[in-house]
Amino acid sequence: MSSTTRTAGARRAAPVEAQPPPHAAIPRHEGDVAAQAAADARRAANELAEADDALTLARARLQEAIDEAPRVSPRVATAAADVSAAEELLDHAVEAQLEADRRAEDCRGAVLVAQAAVEDLAGSSTVTGAQQVRAEQGLAQAQRAVVSAERALTRRTAARQHAGDVLAGAEQGLEEARSRPQSDSSAVLKARMDLGRSERAQRAAQERAAATKKSYEQVVHNADGGAAALPVRKYYGSLDEFVVEYLLRNWRRRDGDTTSHWCARWWKHAEAGTRLGHLWEAFEVLRHEQAPGMS
Repeated sequence: MSSTTRTAGARRAAPVEAQPPPHAAIPRHEGDVAAQAAADARRAANELAEADDALTLARARLQEAIDEAPRVSPRVATAAADVSAAEELLDHAVEAQLEADRRAEDCRGAVLVAQAAVEDLAGSSTVTGAQQVRAEQGLAQAQRAVVSAERALTRRTAARQHAGDVLAGAEQGLEEARSRPQSDSSAVLKARMDLGRSERAQRAAQERAAATKKSYEQVVHNADGGAAALPVRKYYGSLDEFVVEYLLRNWRRRDGDTTSHWCARWWKHAEAGTRLGHLWEAFEVLRHEQAPGMS
């Protein structure tokens, strides 16, 4: 502010005879320390309550996901299905081997019968050549059937052995799957992640609530005459603004006092600047107090 403006302000304010405004009329900063601290504490408490509710809900959802998840892990279920399939394959292989063994046994019996027929014809004096040929052909056919049946039995035996090996491998895979830690389903994993976020948010809300509560208690303690007060938020931005906008507008002159007068360039007087500075600081502190603080 220029000296011209200050002089004009001083000239306008000097003859004012109005009474100082009552304490209730003194402007109060919107960010009043106690009110702001109380509002912060209430807001933090509400946020903590919401965080507690969210944490409770996250825990309930995790339990629901666990209850709805399969009791057996997909890996174990797959291995168990492989074992069942291998057991069924082995059962079929065993039945096929037994059938091939019975077929081979029947063929071997047919060979014995054919051999006996050939021998009987060979010892008979009345047998014809045609009968002897047919008997020998029957024996040869029975022998070929035995060879074929034994080959089939060999294949069925190998198939049974293979099915047994498959079953052994499936059972080993099932044991390995059961020995591994069971992994959670996607729903359970998501629920665990949500729970972790809720726990972190709740801890942060607890810290904020504790900090704002402590700040509010400190403000109340200071207001009751406790430790040194917190820094005061000033209504006027400078000493010059305080003098021109408040002090000079409410200045009361003494009637008949001709020995003293107001200097329009008060800021050039060190004593006046010091006294007015202290007055401004006192005003900024006392305006937060209840009446009659400003009196």
